[in-house]
Amino acid sequence: MLTPAAHVTRRRRKGALPQQEPARAPIDLLAASNLPQGSRRIGPTQRGDQGISASERPHAEVAIRRLFEAPGVDMVANYDAATNTYELRSRTGSLRWERWATPSGDLRYVIVERQGTVPITNVARDVAETIEEERAAAGGRLRAVPTERNAYPDILQRLTQLFDHRRAGDFVYIPRPGADPNHPGGGSHGIPDAVQSRAPLVIAGPGIARGAVVDRAFRHEDLAPTLAQLLGVQPIVGTSASGVQRLQWLRWQDGRSQAAALVDARAGTNPWGSAARAVVFTIDGLSQTALLDEVARGTLPNLRRILDSGTRYKSGSLAEYPTVTWANHNTLMTGAAPGHSGIVNNSWYDRERGAEQLITDGGVRNSLRTGRFLEPQVETLYEAVGRSFPRGSARTVAINQPSGRGADVSVLDLRGIGNILLHAPRAAAAYLAGWRSRDRDMRDEPQWKKNAPMDLLATSLGVAYLGSKRPPRLTVMELTLVDNQGHFHGPHSEAARRALRAVDRQVGQVLAAIDRRGLADSTAIVLTADHGMETQDTDEAQSGGWFEALDRARDDGVETVESTRFVYLRNLLWQLVSGAPRAGAPGDLVVRVGDDDVDAAGAPKPIAAAEVVVVDADGHRWSGHTGPDGAVRVRIDPTRGPLRLEIRRAGFSLERGTVALEA
Repeated sequence: MLTPAAHVTRRRRKGALPQQEPARAPIDLLAASNLPQGSRRIGPTQRGDQGISASERPHAEVAIRRLFEAPGVDMVANYDAATNTYELRSRTGSLRWERWATPSGDLRYVIVERQGTVPITNVARDVAETIEEERAAAGGRLRAVPTERNAYPDILQRLTQLFDHRRAGDFVYIPRPGADPNHPGGGSHGIPDAVQSRAPLVIAGPGIARGAVVDRAFRHEDLAPTLAQLLGVQPIVGTSASGVQRLQWLRWQDGRSQAAALVDARAGTNPWGSAARAVVFTIDGLSQTALLDEVARGTLPNLRRILDSGTRYKSGSLAEYPTVTWANHNTLMTGAAPGHSGIVNNSWYDRERGAEQLITDGGVRNSLRTGRFLEPQVETLYEAVGRSFPRGSARTVAINQPSGRGADVSVLDLRGIGNILLHAPRAAAAYLAGWRSRDRDMRDEPQWKKNAPMDLLATSLGVAYLGSKRPPRLTVMELTLVDNQGHFHGPHSEAARRALRAVDRQVGQVLAAIDRRGLADSTAIVLTADHGMETQDTDEAQSGGWFEALDRARDDGVETVESTRFVYLRNLLWQLVSGAPRAGAPGDLVVRVGDDDVDAAGAPKPIAAAEVVVVDADGHRWSGHTGPDGAVRVRIDPTRGPLRLEIRRAGFSLERGTVALEA
């Protein structure tokens, strides 16, 4: 029974104590007959080439079979376009489900088939919430928590949303926890397990309980609508994946506001507009267990202040899948899942251009102006604030934040640079103060030297803006050093802990600026992360192997493109244009070849220079190559049928087919 319970580098080729059982609680396997009357089954919100079509299925099965030969691959998930269902499979079993929308706009997931051993046995959100629990679940040491002792919260929803966007892969492979050697060192993230999916979450502000810990589910999609309500954003008629129009806080909204639960109306405080401004600290790759451990040790006085002055969510905030930086920052700031925002990953294969779209790889330039990839259907929190309040010099500020579309000032979108220069003197003073308090023992560590100044710049700009005469209504700061040190040394390493202490000092500068302006009592403060971080195992015999597996699939005639765990099949479509040939009668066989990935108009793109080989039953052989229109005319003289066709083109899978001879 199913029970609940990055920055990525480019491709790199490679060749106990008693265990404590995690908590498990059963969930209902919902049947379609139990859905509210008027519910309807829905597929992807965007129609494109994502998922596996009937023509792609044979090639997909070859590639998936090869992937399961890779020691680091745990599961494979896909959308089946032929049956409008979703599938998750492992080496020993599979689960298939449908998505339904109720008349009220809620989404339901109906399991329609189970085979063998269900890949996921635990979907609880409360597994490994503390460092003691993480250590126990991992077998007594702070290492990766194995699949059978881990959990995959909301796994059906999180996998389904991904395939809503045309940029999603045909299928995705999910490594086992801690088994991704493509990450640079001791820590990894990207998969949907509880440890990598859990971002700590604390919200403080006017009317919000101080020092409270609530055991309530919170998802990254909930943050933007929650802050929108706290800031007094005007509601708007919008929608979500269900397609139902309703009044909500953002134009597209997968999450729900939790402001009413945070700000107790019984205390006489109306949550709408209760905060004059909001400041969001997103500490990239921050492990909740590491945070709580360091707070308990007394090494994080400024982050401790936020915890003491606000409400902490016991299970943190659940990051969306994939648990990577760009996808989840944009979910935090739009209330839309990656499959709806359009920022589906840290990279993806652009089918229309026939090239990979890199964001976190290939240099800083790929990380700039990524707001252009956001779908126009979504509204950022910056845009929602902009439409709700009078225009000012800097109502909204995104500092080193991967989601900044619509902000008056956005460093990574190169917007408002002139406004930044106006605040340069105050920012420079804050930078120098932070520089004097830096961790001198780490100054020669290469990655520290590269990333620490960026965090210091971010908080210095935060100090400058929040200390100004007209502080922004919304300020969002991204701090990356913890993620960087966690990747290279592990989330529980001394280097990662020192990075967290450095971040604490910088956050303290921002809090001090808020205090000096007398804004503390009117400002909502959020402490969170884009995703968690899990210890990377060092056993190479049980890690990775997917690139070699896809190479073996290529040897089998199946071409793929891999982009940060997304796999895109490169298939050809062919059709017979001429009539069926006759035995013993010379004639022309006309074949048209196109790309299985359609163009912007929805038609297969013609493929030139494809070799079409025709062989009859007696072994006679003819061939030709397609022209610019994708068509080829092959002169044949068959003696006996059927004819066998082979179509080859560099960069595409080998296609085979048959043509019956006319009697």
